[in-house]
Amino acid sequence: MWRRIKPTLSSTVGMRQTQELQIGIGRGSSQFPQSGELSTRIIGEGDPISRYIPTDTKAFLVEDHRLTTREKVSQKVSSVFPWILLSVFATAPFFVMKYNLEKLESISKPAESPVVTRISRPHFRRILFADIPDILQRRVPSLVTMLDESFHSQVLVLLFLELDSLFEKYKIDTAVCALPYSSVTPEFRAQYPTAPQCQLVKPADGTVIDFQDSWNARNVVEFVIPRTQITDPMAADIAEIESKVQQFRKCLFLKRFIEKKPWTVSDSLDSDSVDSALVRCASL
Repeated sequence: MWRRIKPTLSSTVGMRQTQELQIGIGRGSSQFPQSGELSTRIIGEGDPISRYIPTDTKAFLVEDHRLTTREKVSQKVSSVFPWILLSVFATAPFFVMKYNLEKLESISKPAESPVVTRISRPHFRRILFADIPDILQRRVPSLVTMLDESFHSQVLVLLFLELDSLFEKYKIDTAVCALPYSSVTPEFRAQYPTAPQCQLVKPADGTVIDFQDSWNARNVVEFVIPRTQITDPMAADIAEIESKVQQFRKCLFLKRFIEKKPWTVSDSLDSDSVDSALVRCASL
C-alpha cells in the first residue's frame, strides 16, 4: 500500500520550498522512480502483462502460443468484426436502393391481363330443327339461318359460308348454321311464315335476336359484332365477300331463269366457297 510521509519543509527568503518527499513502496522506501525505470519494472520478465506484448513489433496480433484459447477467439473476433461491420454499412445502402427501385418498377408496370383461353368455335354446318337444344347449350353465340329452296336462299348459303371463314380469320366467336325451313315445326312456321330468316342465338343470357336488315355481308357482320370492332382489313374482306356473292347471284340468275338450269340449296351447301360455286355455276 501507498503511505503518505509528512514532508519536511524549510522557509528561505519568505518562501516555502519542498525539501524532501519520500514514498514507501512495499517493505522499504526509496526515491520516486524515473519514467524509464517505472516502465521497466511494470513490464518486466515474469510480469503477467508482458505476454500480451508481441515480440515482433510489426505484428498486428499477439502470437497464438502466448494466449489462452479464449483469448485467441476474442482476439480474432475483435479484429475481424469491425471490418465485417464496416462492409455491411458500406454495402447496405446499395441493396436498399436496389430493392426500392425494383419495387417502384413493379408498381409502375401495368398489370398483365389474365390469359383467356379461346373457346373452340364450331364451323359452318347444316342443322335440323331437332338440333336447336344443342345450339342453346353452346358456349358461343350461333347465327342460325333458315333457308328454303328459293333463289334468294340459294345465294345466301354462299354468303354465310364466306362469313364463317371471316369469323374464323378474325377470331369472332360466333358459329354459323344453316337450318332447312322444311324441318321446322308447324308452330315455328306460324311464327315465321316465310324464309329466309336469320337469328342470333345467345346461350349466355338465353336471348334470340331476329335479323331485320337488308341481306348483305356488312349488315350481317354488324348484326353479330359492334361496328366499332370492324377494322379496315376486315372491312376490305367484307367488301370482297359481297362482290363475290353478287357475281354468283348474277351467274345463278342467268343459269336458272334464262338457261333453265337446275340448282338447289343442297348444291350451294355442297360448295366449299363462293369461288367453287362460281366455277360449278359457270359449267352448268
